[in-house]
Amino acid sequence: MKRKGEFGDLNSPKLRKREREKPKRTPFERVLPIAAALIGTGLPATGMISNLIETDRAASRYVSEEGVVPFEHAVEKTKVEVGGAEVTFLGIYGHDKDTLETYTKQLQEEIRTADVVVLEYFGETEEKISTSENPEKEIQTTLLQVQKFFGGVSVLAAQEGKDIVVVNPENIYKHLLMWFTLLGIPFGVAGEVVSRWSARERTLNEYKPELPWHYPLLAPAILAWALTGTTSEDRAELAREMNMPVVGQVGELGLMIDHRDQVGAEGIRKLIESHPQYKHVVVIQGAAHQATASYLERGNPQRSDILGTLYSQTSGLRYSYDSDIKQWKLVEDFPITPDT
Repeated sequence: MKRKGEFGDLNSPKLRKREREKPKRTPFERVLPIAAALIGTGLPATGMISNLIETDRAASRYVSEEGVVPFEHAVEKTKVEVGGAEVTFLGIYGHDKDTLETYTKQLQEEIRTADVVVLEYFGETEEKISTSENPEKEIQTTLLQVQKFFGGVSVLAAQEGKDIVVVNPENIYKHLLMWFTLLGIPFGVAGEVVSRWSARERTLNEYKPELPWHYPLLAPAILAWALTGTTSEDRAELAREMNMPVVGQVGELGLMIDHRDQVGAEGIRKLIESHPQYKHVVVIQGAAHQATASYLERGNPQRSDILGTLYSQTSGLRYSYDSDIKQWKLVEDFPITPDT
């Protein structure tokens, strides 16, 4: 029996093919997967923000009459003796321009007492700030707050004639890649599924692909999650012992932070072993990385995170400032082999 409609025979192959064609999506439905991926990638930042708010509230109890939190309450200061050297860890709660300006004097005093300074970050942007004729202006025009802070700290190191060492195995871009792999891809795929479902429901279309192209994208995310959490228990134990901030102890954020702290501790150990003249090392980094001190003192956990290794470099870099030409020179590239 033939079905008749406004456009003719509803059983015609041509019309049935049109019914099975891919539904057209609205601009919102097309943007949804991308927006979901971006939201997923940025999700861990909410934990950092909440932690900063929490620590800021805790520190506010110590605000002086001048409205400034004393330096000893604005940082998490830990000292460790290893290999005949004293290592002072300064865990900064807010590594931004305001912190730099507020505690410049105290940071410079800490750097002055050091034989060498280990910074969480020192890259092209920080080097550009510290070698500029006008560092204040360069800091002002720099986009990221963390680069403003460490750029300013590198200026202090140059002024005091101290070498800078970097043992941090990751950078901002690798961190974003990690978050994109673990959260951005799954969120993006979920957004794609919802987008297709919405378009299909809206148009009452019968289009149902046998193998949607976006499903295979879940493979790296599934692999990534399968390799996470290998040191979460060790980190949780350290957090309890050291009363560390909550952020970064488990899940996708703890994955990279755990690996960073282990490699960082091993890098500092290698630095001290190869330079016995360094009797006082000052480490300036985010407060969430204070587990580095414990790893350095008692050794790393038995297992290092597997996925973190894929994104890391395994060498430490030492820079020396040449005041004659006002440039930093890479003077040493030493291997780091984390305990496993």
